[in-house]
Amino acid sequence: MLEIGKLFLERSGQFSVDTITSAPAALTLLKIKTYDAIVSDYQMPEMNGIEFLKLVRLSGNSIPFILFTGRGREEVVIQALNEGADFYLQKGGEPVSQFTELSHKIRQAVIQKETEIALSNSERRLADIINFLPDATFAIDTDGIVIAWNRSIEEMTGIPAADILGKGEYEYAIPFYGNRRPILIDLVFEPDEKIAGYYSSIFREGNSLSAETNLIHPKGNRIDALVKASPLYNRGGNVTGAIESIRDITGRKRVEEALRESEEKYRLVVENIHDAIYIFRSDQILFANSRASDLTGYPHKELMEIRLWDLVHPDDRDRLIESYRKSFSGEEVPSEYTARLLTRDGISRSCEFFVDTIMYQGAPAILGIARDITERKKADETVREANRKLALLTTITRHDINNQVLALNGFIALLHEKVPDPALENYFTWITQAIARISSTIQFTKAYSTVGGTDPQWQDIRALVETAATQVPLRTVIVINDLPPGREVHADPLAVRVFYNLIENSVRYGGKITTIRFSLEECDGSCIIVCEDDGEGIPAEDKERIFEWGFGKNTGLGLALSREILGITGITIHESGSPGKGAMFEITVPPGSFRT
Repeated sequence: MLEIGKLFLERSGQFSVDTITSAPAALTLLKIKTYDAIVSDYQMPEMNGIEFLKLVRLSGNSIPFILFTGRGREEVVIQALNEGADFYLQKGGEPVSQFTELSHKIRQAVIQKETEIALSNSERRLADIINFLPDATFAIDTDGIVIAWNRSIEEMTGIPAADILGKGEYEYAIPFYGNRRPILIDLVFEPDEKIAGYYSSIFREGNSLSAETNLIHPKGNRIDALVKASPLYNRGGNVTGAIESIRDITGRKRVEEALRESEEKYRLVVENIHDAIYIFRSDQILFANSRASDLTGYPHKELMEIRLWDLVHPDDRDRLIESYRKSFSGEEVPSEYTARLLTRDGISRSCEFFVDTIMYQGAPAILGIARDITERKKADETVREANRKLALLTTITRHDINNQVLALNGFIALLHEKVPDPALENYFTWITQAIARISSTIQFTKAYSTVGGTDPQWQDIRALVETAATQVPLRTVIVINDLPPGREVHADPLAVRVFYNLIENSVRYGGKITTIRFSLEECDGSCIIVCEDDGEGIPAEDKERIFEWGFGKNTGLGLALSREILGITGITIHESGSPGKGAMFEITVPPGSFRT
């Protein structure tokens, strides 16, 4: 039987057949060689075909198994099929037909097994793909039974696949909504009106359905989710189930909300600011706020279609175009400038411009702020005109008073000669001193009128002290200048008057003074200029009063003027000496007003 079967099967060239006479020997052979199918008799020595089949299947081998026997009992057939036999074929009859049928059964069994393996591999690959998806994903069949539950949805819900696969009756809705109810996967073929009862922001793409919803997160927090569902089809185009993916978009929603709030704040600031804000590239205006329309007189739509340079006064146009060209070629250009703007009615408006290079819509552009200073310039010109008139008036007045003081001094001198009465001597002295104070006050008003009249300048501190020391009658007092060279302050041109006042006050009011010393303390871009003497010092109750207008033994104006001069550029001065041990003035120069 073995020899005949081998001959018949191999003669077609489609089979290669090994024969063996016992099931135990066959089990040994299966361990060392791979076969596509087994054909076994039922009645055999040592072990029958059913026992052989059981041991093959217990070893985990799913090889196609055909029972080929002369036994025709129904119980044998049933047991063989129950134990995993693929086919049963009874011996007997015409040999050609019998072995033709056997070869057919073998081919059918092998093809069926290959199909099962391919299907199993395909299902495994599909399961791997679903598990690999970053979004929580599950699938159901047409009966609503869960057939897939990936790792992401395990993490989201805390429910392992083993606990939910094979379950139906909306079991999959409980982790998300807390109860059994239809969810998007159940509604893919329903009309939008019905879906709207469960979800918002619904949109379709082919057979796919997407929506946004708010879910109960298994960990206690509610999440915003983007849900997408689609039907599953077989090769015949028939629906076999549906699949749904759930993406947590809570973070994205928060970012979008924060972006909306930021954009709203930006819009409120940009649209309500008093200045015109605009962005341009080349000569094209890319953005302009409502104030830009107010300033130019053009409606927003027209403004966006106008060449930028057409809004600039012809006399200023070339200067601005050249500045724009330089900024885009990397050259250093001012970020602030003034120019005239032409309105829709042809009126010229003076504006201050503040510009910077930015990235806008993926390319470099210019961000500009335009401030209308037309009225301010008119006001400034009015003030300048008034100041010129006032300066002329004070100059004439000072000149006239000085002439009267000169005449008064002359008459007092003549009167003193005419009336040489010792009893009147003190009166002559007091009158002469009063006249001197009047003259000094007039000179002070001349100095004060120039404070802030010109722009601050960088001035060498050591040179300022040297100059001031040459202008004061020092008598026997020595000025020690320990200020290092090359240190400069940004101050009003009258800064030399400050050091003059300090030296003159020490000499005049310091008592038995021998030295005045200037030194410098530097710290993080700022400095303290120290002026100290070895005189009597200043009483504690007078340390601030000495800077008040009119306080003092002479005019009481020198230190007050000094504080005004220094304050123009943010420099401060105070007295920190010890009474009885000398005066000490500390001049603090902030960063930006000091340099080496």
